[in-house]
Amino acid sequence: MKEGNFKLGKNTLILYVKLFINSIIGLLSTRLLLKYLGVSDFGLYNVVASIVVMMNFLNVVMISTTYRYIAFELGKEKNVKGVNLIFNLSSVIHITMAILVWIIGETVGVYYIHNYLNIESTNIGVAIFVFRMSILATIINVVSIPYQGLIVAHENFYFQSIVEIIKNVVNFSFVLFLSYYLGNRLKLYSFLIVLSTIGTTLMYIVYCKKHYGEQIKWNFQRKFSQYKELLGYSGWMMIGAGAEMGKNSLLPVVLNFFYGTLLNAAFGIANQLNRFLILFSGSLGQAAIPQITKSYSGNDDTRILMLVSYISKYSFLLMYLLAFPILLQIDFLLNLWVGEVPQYTVIFCQLMIVNALIESLKAGIPAAVQATGKVRWFMLINSTIKILGLPLSYFLLKYGYKPYIVFQVYIIISLITLVISIFLLHRIINFNVISLLKTSYLKLFYVCVLTLPLYFVNSHIESINYGLIFSFIGTPILYLSTIYFVGLDQKEKSLAKRLLVKLKEKIK
Repeated sequence: MKEGNFKLGKNTLILYVKLFINSIIGLLSTRLLLKYLGVSDFGLYNVVASIVVMMNFLNVVMISTTYRYIAFELGKEKNVKGVNLIFNLSSVIHITMAILVWIIGETVGVYYIHNYLNIESTNIGVAIFVFRMSILATIINVVSIPYQGLIVAHENFYFQSIVEIIKNVVNFSFVLFLSYYLGNRLKLYSFLIVLSTIGTTLMYIVYCKKHYGEQIKWNFQRKFSQYKELLGYSGWMMIGAGAEMGKNSLLPVVLNFFYGTLLNAAFGIANQLNRFLILFSGSLGQAAIPQITKSYSGNDDTRILMLVSYISKYSFLLMYLLAFPILLQIDFLLNLWVGEVPQYTVIFCQLMIVNALIESLKAGIPAAVQATGKVRWFMLINSTIKILGLPLSYFLLKYGYKPYIVFQVYIIISLITLVISIFLLHRIINFNVISLLKTSYLKLFYVCVLTLPLYFVNSHIESINYGLIFSFIGTPILYLSTIYFVGLDQKEKSLAKRLLVKLKEKIK
């Protein structure tokens, strides 16, 4: 267990370093893209890309399926033969998926752009080109998923992080190049993203051939029965991913239908911030997913329950640490980040942050359910509730509600699905709900109650400089102190003290 905890800590640190670097690059890229493309083209890129993500949800399903089954085989004393079987089954499925993505894109996707996308008629040709480039990038990424899944299952987050950092640096250089280009910048940028995707895919393939050669040997499996379990599992996972796709990708399409591309620019900016916060808090959960699966494979139920409780707790604390100062100074930060802030961006950001905080409370639950393979009812119930948010949002907008109503709808839905997820986890693996409430949620409630008054204190600070000092220096200090005294148990406090002692010794 100690070795597993050390690896978990190391991988979490690696993911946070990657996140820090990629987030800085991402924030700068968004600002420059908005500047070089303009608000309208930036909104067009976001809405067209969101259509691709509708099909890209297949990637999310299959990569989680791939590393779940590979990690399960690795948990059985590194069963190389079993890993090779799963890899080959996954490869065939992904090649098929890539073909399906292309067919759907060239039929349904192109038809939607021609007939329903709310853009100027002169931009139809550009939208089609950008869409096809995005489809091509998606297809290339689909083919690479078995290799990515293998790397994640082996918990080799160091190499994965290096590849993603390189990809983001290259993409950022493409953004800088746009300032020197006098032609259609949107078309050029979408083409360059395809080249970037090809490069990262080749890196994954070459690395796997060098380090996991025995596990990726080609051995075509002809019997459909061998694909049945993976397809059955991925089918239920697809329902869950489809609902999430609806929330993240169809919402900008719905907003575009009523308000056009200018509001999509506001959504795109808010969504960038939202993704950053989710990645920040989700790095711990991402590092723990292979360990939860391997623990289930090794029948270590105690460790599964411990991981779920602590992942949910620390995912929220980490997100809250960053989200609270942002909420205090959202106007200042948006002006600093994007310059000209589109209408509704502030309220979009605020509501998406609140929703992300609620979602972080169940960070470890899906991984535990997926490890068991018993995902049918979990996905079906949660997904049905989530997908109802789309038609509800549509009708509310149709009857004249403000655009931010869609985010308020999903905040309520997130609260409902949180309660349901806890109940279903208890039914599936007899999870101790009382223990989760005591070790995680009750302590988080105390932290929130004691820190929320800081929001009202900040609202009465008239000086901008003093407000910034309070938000980004004073608030984190008070927050961390609150976590230590009311958010940690005795074991966690002892560990925190030992880490501080070691840190002091290294500084000296």
